[in-house]
Amino acid sequence: MSGMLALVMPATATTLVVLTATASLPALLVGPLEPRVRANQPAVRAETLLIVRSALGAWYVNGSPLSETALGERLSRQRLRLAQAGSQGPSVRLRYLPSPALGSGEVSRSLAWLQRQSGRPVQLQLAGGG
Repeated sequence: MSGMLALVMPATATTLVVLTATASLPALLVGPLEPRVRANQPAVRAETLLIVRSALGAWYVNGSPLSETALGERLSRQRLRLAQAGSQGPSVRLRYLPSPALGSGEVSRSLAWLQRQSGRPVQLQLAGGG
């Protein structure tokens, strides 16, 4: 009898662990719920600018080439427009994707320049999803 009990207990424990893991799997796959926007609040428009710096130092914004001067002017105009609109205006996210061939010093200088021109945080996005 004790030999049978020695086999049943580990099998029962394993079954409980597998069933608990299986039961919790849907909740893990769904992930955390995102907060919902109330119907009486106006939807805030969000624009994302992907700013790329090539290995040769060329700038691209959402795929369109821009000189450094033109990019600086665009970011300055956008900063002024956002300041005038206040919290009810559109939201802009800036993402900087430097070429992997650029050195860390150049990436750091470019990131600081973008933040000065835009007056807002710039998210560093590395090639490969980082």
